[in-house]
Amino acid sequence: MKREFYTENVLKYIERMKNGEEPAVLATYGNLEITPNSKFEDFKKNIENFSDYCDDPSDVNYYVKSNIQVRLKCQGVDPRVRMVYEIILENFDSVLGVVLYQLFRVEDNTEFKIIERMLLIGF
Repeated sequence: MKREFYTENVLKYIERMKNGEEPAVLATYGNLEITPNSKFEDFKKNIENFSDYCDDPSDVNYYVKSNIQVRLKCQGVDPRVRMVYEIILENFDSVLGVVLYQLFRVEDNTEFKIIERMLLIGF
């Protein structure tokens, strides 16, 4: 049940990105009330800034996919986050590249797991 929910919403996210929208959460559809987090707000600004300068999102696809593979091998990844990563790999589209590229650029941040969870599942 959960997997179907996340799959449907990842596909909706991809569609919304292709239509020029900027949804906040990848695998949860709708306007979620996200708990304020300054690191997540900074992260979202970085996405906007990077997307202004990135001509072709597919340029970062290899980097993103390889980082997803690394996260899937890591111990301690939230099971819901792991499931969303698996769904992303199964349904990968270049429009996800910029967002996930920015996510993996903050991997050394002490709040990475919080940012990751907020982006992928919304809480």
